[in-house]
Amino acid sequence: MAEKLDPNTKGSTTKEYFPDIAGRLKMKLNHTRNLTTILTGHGNIKTYLNRLQISDDTMCPCGKGDQKTDHIIYDCGRLTEERDKLRAAVTKTDAWPTSKWKLIKRHYNEFSKFINSISFEELNAE
Repeated sequence: MAEKLDPNTKGSTTKEYFPDIAGRLKMKLNHTRNLTTILTGHGNIKTYLNRLQISDDTMCPCGKGDQKTDHIIYDCGRLTEERDKLRAAVTKTDAWPTSKWKLIKRHYNEFSKFINSISFEELNAE
C-alpha cells in the first residue's frame, strides 16, 4: 500500500527554498542530481530512503543526527570543510545559518558549489 502524504506537507522542503512560484520562475538554475535531491528532499538521503522503506536507518554516518536536508546543509560532520567555504561566502552579507530561500536567492553560486561537491555515495559510506 502506498504511503498517503499529508497535502499540507507535500513539497514542504521545496517551499522552504521557493515560497512562491513567481520567484522560482524568475530564477535560472543549473539542475543537477545533487541540487534536485537537496531542493526536494528526494534522493539518496537516509530519511527519504527510510520513508520509502528502502532503508531501516536514518542516522547520518557522521553520527550527529538523522540525515535530512537540513542536517546535510547545516550540521553534517563529514561536510565541515565544504560548509566552511559556503559559510564564509554567506557571512559576507548574511548571518549563518541563513534561511534556505536566502541560500538559493542570494547565494546560489556558492550554495550550488557546496551541494554539487557532495558525493552522496561517499557521504553514506560507513
